[in-house]
Amino acid sequence: MKYIGFLLFAGTSLVLAILLVVVRMIPESSPNQSVIVVPVDPTITHLETNLARREADYQVQLSTLEQTLQQHRADFEDQVEKINEQITAAQKQLKTLKSQEAALQLQIEQLEIERAEHLAGYKTHLEQIRSQITARQARLQAEPGEGNAASIEPDTLQGHE
Repeated sequence: MKYIGFLLFAGTSLVLAILLVVVRMIPESSPNQSVIVVPVDPTITHLETNLARREADYQVQLSTLEQTLQQHRADFEDQVEKINEQITAAQKQLKTLKSQEAALQLQIEQLEIERAEHLAGYKTHLEQIRSQITARQARLQAEPGEGNAASIEPDTLQGHE
């Protein structure tokens, strides 16, 4: 253990001595030293100017495109809203038309029933008239001298069916 402590002390002293030598070797900057100016190629500044101008142009174009895109989005949203309103109105109209269709269908059914009833009544009435005419014809034919009245035929009433 005695050797380890000595070795650590000696190693630390050696590292400090090396650091001190290195620090002394670094030259100090003095105000008398001249600054080296490297000439810049004028094409580089021209290129940088061109690039800056192009970037500004692209930014303007990008801004214009973003505004146009937002306008198109707003227009699209307005169109979607109008279409949705039209769809809602069309659905409401369809619902109204369906209820009207149901009411008209009911009316048609009622009219068909009435027509059938009227037709049955007309047929009954027609049969009564035919039987009356047949009875009259038979009576007229049975009576002599009135044969002219017998010319009334039941067929003339067939157009009323």
